[in-house]
Amino acid sequence: MLTQADMLARARGMRDQVGTIDPDAPALLSELYPTVSATLTETEQVRFERYTPDWAPDTDYKQCQTVMRDGQLYRVSQDHTSSEVYPPETAGESLYYPITVAPYGIIVYRECHGAYDMVHKGERRHYPDAEGPVYEALEDTSYSPDAYPKHWKLVTDAA
Repeated sequence: MLTQADMLARARGMRDQVGTIDPDAPALLSELYPTVSATLTETEQVRFERYTPDWAPDTDYKQCQTVMRDGQLYRVSQDHTSSEVYPPETAGESLYYPITVAPYGIIVYRECHGAYDMVHKGERRHYPDAEGPVYEALEDTSYSPDAYPKHWKLVTDAA
């Protein structure tokens, strides 16, 4: 049986070649993704967005997993079992938070509320909105480029 680390390594290796490896590769990646998604950064999860499962009630979700609901990508804030009463768009940040992706796959910065949604070193964010410039985190940070500029550098080659 594959360990979680083995599955993550396998999924990362397939990410850029998924269409050319063999006809079963997309199905395998879709099957592996829910297991490994909680170990990926938000930026890595955006690369796998097309394999993100749709949110479903009565499902056990782990902190940092991603789910899709009505075309919106959400990340799970804490381990829980989902409920039809609290879908991602109404449950609030304590259970899910939206990840907004601008063109070219770069995430739009959002105010961080804890370790579960901080920006990791090397990740890029549009700031203050999808039309704003792109910044790269110089270290793990919960602060915006305005609030703590030393944690960020302006990126001129955002594509």
